[in-house]
Amino acid sequence: MKLPHEVERLGPEVQLWVEQQLVNDLRHYGLDRDDLSFDWSQAVQEGHWMEFRGRMLESLSDILIRGSDGSVIAEGWMDFVCTSRVPGSEPRIFWLFLSVATSGIFKKVKEHALLPSHLWDQMTSAEKQYVASTESKWLQRDPKVQLWRRHNQTP
Repeated sequence: MKLPHEVERLGPEVQLWVEQQLVNDLRHYGLDRDDLSFDWSQAVQEGHWMEFRGRMLESLSDILIRGSDGSVIAEGWMDFVCTSRVPGSEPRIFWLFLSVATSGIFKKVKEHALLPSHLWDQMTSAEKQYVASTESKWLQRDPKVQLWRRHNQTP
């Protein structure tokens, strides 16, 4: 199956890396299976992007996760946050929105356009400082980032 150009721009290595990050993030929402596959056929670019490993990484919506029987078991929108200015540093990839199917019925398990709390809690103080001082998307949107900045600003 031909991938949409938004996914082709990732290249096979970055795509595989992104998929692994998203599978890891799924575990925080109770989905821990070995038979998952990605269906990128309906992926839509959402405007937040960066260059990563010489490829274009951007937030994408309409990503489907299928089980070994082909059924859709999750659907969502991936996004990322940069946590360092060091060239080549890896952004943190996560589900911005996510719905998981249980008995064929989808339930929203992540419905706010915020950094996941588990991701924020895993960041070092230096990473949080970087996000709070340079990632305007998250600073403008996420109360966790705003609160951290207020409490950790230097005079």
